Amino acid sequence: MLEQISSAKSLAYKSLNILIIESNQQPGKQLAELIKSQRPNHQVLLLKDSEQIFSLMYGEVAMDVIFFDIEAELNTDNLALIKAISPQISLIHWSDYQHPEVIELLYSLGVNSFCTKECDGSIVLEAMDLAGNYPQSLYLSQKLHQCLPLLQS
Repeated sequence: MLEQISSAKSLAYKSLNILIIESNQQPGKQLAELIKSQRPNHQVLLLKDSEQIFSLMYGEVAMDVIFFDIEAELNTDNLALIKAISPQISLIHWSDYQHPEVIELLYSLGVNSFCTKECDGSIVLEAMDLAGNYPQSLYLSQKLHQCLPLLQS
């Protein structure tokens, strides 16, 4: 019965195309499984690096939300380019990296959602749902609130 309620509830969410960029396959697979189990109407794709995104974009694969980890990102220009090509894509920084200057740089590049990898699954899903339905909204997981004084004002 509980599974039916959970399944029915997840179908109420707008269907999204989710892309996860994660060089370490284990956390990427865990995130993909979380999304697939809680939002079965979403399409989820896991890539090792952001260079692969551009072939998808030019192949006209629609993307709504991209999860990425700045620690694995070799070139932040890719993030700016993604936002320039498809400004409607929501970028979620999903990382354990918490340096305020880097987070603020990412925000200036168009990243509006920030979660740590240690967040509870419900927090990650909340960030994804918000990013998918309201791409211009700002989302900070609780742990990041204290390290981002400039974004709070």
